[in-house]
Amino acid sequence: MKEAKENAERDGSKLFNATKKIEDLNKALKRSESRKLHACIENRNRVSTTEIRKDFEAARRQMGCKDNGQPLQVFCVSSWAFTILNIKDVFQGFPKLHDTGIPRLQNWLCETTLPTRDRNAVAFLEDLVSLELSMVPWLADTSVEFKMSGGQRTNVESFFTKQFDNLKKVSLHALSDHYDIDRLLKTHLGALEGNLPDSDQV
Repeated sequence: MKEAKENAERDGSKLFNATKKIEDLNKALKRSESRKLHACIENRNRVSTTEIRKDFEAARRQMGCKDNGQPLQVFCVSSWAFTILNIKDVFQGFPKLHDTGIPRLQNWLCETTLPTRDRNAVAFLEDLVSLELSMVPWLADTSVEFKMSGGQRTNVESFFTKQFDNLKKVSLHALSDHYDIDRLLKTHLGALEGNLPDSDQV
């Protein structure tokens, strides 16, 4: 009885070790397949980028457009993989979130619009400073030249409050639009790719 028990424990230990080795081999196989798939995706992206640029240059020359000296920006992305990697850490063929192409596209879009947004922000701040400087004499109410009657002061304060409230509403709408656009991009791009065949999802 004791010998049978020892044999059973020994066999159980061997079975456990064998099962562990099988699990490790399966994980190594999945990692190997993921690396192979990643290499295929990278190669496909390079080929696609080259061919798209060739077609673009051919169409540009055919239309007689001048070359601006900058290559066409091409972004090969997978919104499906991007969505999954935001939920869990593993997705076949995409070791990191950056490999989906989405972060690079996001950075490019931000950098493309940055100069215009920077000019608009600076112009807005300069207008605010100008407004503040122009209001100082009126607010101080110490110079005869800028003296206001009670009625005038009430009208000015009412007008200023109204315009300031309008400015806050515009700012809140702009912020809300930003979040809506971000949410729509993440939701609808993921939904669109979710309906594609498996071979196109990566």
